[in-house]
Amino acid sequence: MPACMVCGRPAGQRCAGCGAAYYCGKDHQKLHWKQHKPGCSPVKEASSAQLGRYLAAARNLAVGEVVLREAPLIEAPPPSTQPVCLTCYKPLFEASAKECERCGWPMCGPECANNPKHRGECRLTVQKRGDKMNIRNFGLPHPSYQCIATLRCLALRDSSSAKWRRLLEMESHSEQRAGSPRQEQERFGVALFILRVFPKLRDIDKLTEEEILNICGILQVNGHEVPLSEPPYVAVYDKGSLLAHSCRANCAKSFSSAGELVVRTALPVKAGEPLTICYTDPMWGTAARRQHLYDTKFFWCRCERCVDPTEFGSYFSAIACPGGDGEQPDCPGAIMPDDPLVEGGAPEGGDPDMGEQQYWRCPTCDISMPQGSVLSLLRRVGEDLSELDKDDAEACRLFLQRYGGDEFPLDLKEKDAVRRPLLSRNHFYLTDVRLALAQRYGQDGVDAQQGLRQLSDGEIAHKRQLCRELLKLAEKLVPAEHRMRGLLWFELHAVEVEASRRRGLDQGPDPAALRVSLLESRRCLTEVIELLRCEPPELPEGKVLRQARLNFKEVDQLLCALHHAVGDAPL
Repeated sequence: MPACMVCGRPAGQRCAGCGAAYYCGKDHQKLHWKQHKPGCSPVKEASSAQLGRYLAAARNLAVGEVVLREAPLIEAPPPSTQPVCLTCYKPLFEASAKECERCGWPMCGPECANNPKHRGECRLTVQKRGDKMNIRNFGLPHPSYQCIATLRCLALRDSSSAKWRRLLEMESHSEQRAGSPRQEQERFGVALFILRVFPKLRDIDKLTEEEILNICGILQVNGHEVPLSEPPYVAVYDKGSLLAHSCRANCAKSFSSAGELVVRTALPVKAGEPLTICYTDPMWGTAARRQHLYDTKFFWCRCERCVDPTEFGSYFSAIACPGGDGEQPDCPGAIMPDDPLVEGGAPEGGDPDMGEQQYWRCPTCDISMPQGSVLSLLRRVGEDLSELDKDDAEACRLFLQRYGGDEFPLDLKEKDAVRRPLLSRNHFYLTDVRLALAQRYGQDGVDAQQGLRQLSDGEIAHKRQLCRELLKLAEKLVPAEHRMRGLLWFELHAVEVEASRRRGLDQGPDPAALRVSLLESRRCLTEVIELLRCEPPELPEGKVLRQARLNFKEVDQLLCALHHAVGDAPL
């Protein structure tokens, strides 16, 4: 248990500002405040013409510092869902649902019906509808649940003027959303539904359709998917809404068991620098990331990664050079767009007919290809990827051979000969398959270690190669992807344990080799624990964290026993 900063006794109270200082009570926290205040908050609000309002580092921040821990301003089930409990978000069925005695919304039972999470829509239903809700058709997506998040936002007008004001300060991009298919769906599915089902909001409170659509925009632009339920519920955070975007973010995002947003640094951040997370999937290529950001967040990304056609030397969106003429018929280079900020063959907001003027070029041999030809090739590979069964290890290996020219250990005996690659080594299509294959190896047993024992030596070697290669790429390209990196380190730990077991069976006991193997396994587990330390136990990553901590203790015990038995060098 953490110790009080003043007296050293067990502390049960944590500083709400930085989350790093602990106290045994409020008296000692007040006593320590003058000393603690200068370094308390690691973040501050800032603004610029480019970013608007954003969170910046208040001081130089080291890797791993928790910079934000915040409860949600609003949370709600996803807009497209079957009837669920409006407190715990568990699916409901006709036989198990219990109507809230005040408003009629179906719940798990009285405990959930009396939870503060349910107050917003409950109060609005009683006061603004005048009749209880009558939900039927359980087990299928229900249109009434599209309005829950918006109702909870509207309830803040009466329950908390401060929270309502902070909500309205958030960006809604109403002008950019105007006339979009999503807004039109929200107009009929949310705005008109609320005005019809809760008539007093329209007749007495004079709530308008456009005001409701503005709230819908705030939810779209600022909402986070919280994976503590299935499907994930949606939450909006006050300070969290000020985190800027980067496709190579300097902060990692996770959630506590209570749904708090937990943000910590993944890279060193200098005082005054913006704190960034990634608003899209950083494992997509540049064009897909930028288009998704434009479609959902209404801006074209120009971060450091997007403007670099090599993506920090990873060539993540490039294709392999087909070979130049003359002196370089087998060119090892990669073909990249002349301008990575041109979308789908057309400049941002430009004429699609201008697409053929965009070329992709190899800087090594200067060969070029029209963008249309490149996109046609990528479309074909993408179609093959969409049909690939990623649970089939052999199919994954053949895909990597066909498009990446991957070579495998001889005992895998692949059907096709290795050919010249079509895609760059780290292309996002190949990386997607390698990630799936690294985790697929060893999944056929009752538990992970039994599954690994069924693999051939070549498959063990390939799993180790994939994990190391993917970890190196992730550290360079997406250092804030802590969950992915943590799981890969755990897979690598399991490989090292199995490889050590096989060496012992083949070569007999070797204390020196065993010590080296245990130290490598310990290093892997250290990385797992650090990367996943903020993951809640409800999530798969939290379960891996728990297992990693248990395994770490076992490895330490083995190292100590080995040290005492053979008198090896200090641990």
